[in-house]
Amino acid sequence: MEHTQSTRDKILWELANNRSKLTRSVLRRRVGIRYADLDPILEELERDGRIRRTEQGVDKNGISRQIITLI
Repeated sequence: MEHTQSTRDKILWELANNRSKLTRSVLRRRVGIRYADLDPILEELERDGRIRRTEQGVDKNGISRQIITLI
């Protein structure tokens, strides 16, 4: 699925303006979209070589914690 350029731009802008690194949950809140909408965009950005995702364990609710880094 193709996502709007503005959503991709918002994600890249948030990363660029926050020391190039955010957790997935913080990024989701700042961009204002659901995880179901965020994850495919992150996959596209990772395939394009724009970001790197790193697993950082599991939070207290059993959800994997990811660090998103701008490359």
